[in-house]
Amino acid sequence: MMINEISEQPRVLIVDTDENLLNLVRVGLRLDGLGCSVKTVSSAKEALVVLKEMHMDIILADIGDDEIGGIRFLEACKKERPFCQFITLTHSHKLELLVESLELGAIDFFHKDSLNIDELCVSIEHAIMRADRWRKEVHKVLNKDSELVVHS
Repeated sequence: MMINEISEQPRVLIVDTDENLLNLVRVGLRLDGLGCSVKTVSSAKEALVVLKEMHMDIILADIGDDEIGGIRFLEACKKERPFCQFITLTHSHKLELLVESLELGAIDFFHKDSLNIDELCVSIEHAIMRADRWRKEVHKVLNKDSELVVHS
């Protein structure tokens, strides 16, 4: 895990098989002025490769899509990048899916059939602030640990 990577721009990874949704969210983020660097992929396999190669602050993914990998994909993301903020999208209305995704560390949940891009952008903005705060705290801890090693 590469915790010490700091990006000037918040990095958002969007994972969905729906190209129209990928474009809608990408354009919405640009118009909202959050200053995000956005990467889109259409499969969990691609997303996990991206996560191994580069730091992402936020993952927005369809966990109800079997092609994406559902809850197993969320678990794999949190294992690879535990401090990454995860926002779920789905067509599913199963309460169990919502509860399980939140228990596994998702910070928000949106239904695709009633997706409001403005609300999604607000959620992403909060996720950016949360990711930034966590990254700063982790750096403090890492710096304290390195000081302890030097002084020992």
